[in-house]
Amino acid sequence: MPVLSPKTVHHVTSGRSSSCYTLFVNELTGRQKIIEALKGQMLTAREISQAVGIKEKEVLEHLPHIARSLGAHGTQGPSLLVEPSTCLACGFVFRKRERLKTPSKCPVCRSEEITETRFGVFEQ
Repeated sequence: MPVLSPKTVHHVTSGRSSSCYTLFVNELTGRQKIIEALKGQMLTAREISQAVGIKEKEVLEHLPHIARSLGAHGTQGPSLLVEPSTCLACGFVFRKRERLKTPSKCPVCRSEEITETRFGVFEQ
């Protein structure tokens, strides 16, 4: 049997080696990559998507889970901050919006000129 480095794992079935593959020990999960990208800065979902290399829709699906996991540590540690979208035409701020996706129209003036929602991870 060959000597294996700590990063290599043998998958054994029925007493025989069937395949060998490399694990990246320091590889981060998608959510961990998003958290790292957001630490200390505010980014839009599009910017996060480009930084992490996943679809914008996937970023929006991960964010509620990230908020929940960061909030599970109580008042200590980092937390997810959300900067709400704002209508550029009338100044309306989408403070009470629960969905994280940027709205398409302003409910007051119906303008489509809206800033993108921004997210960040900061220490409390």
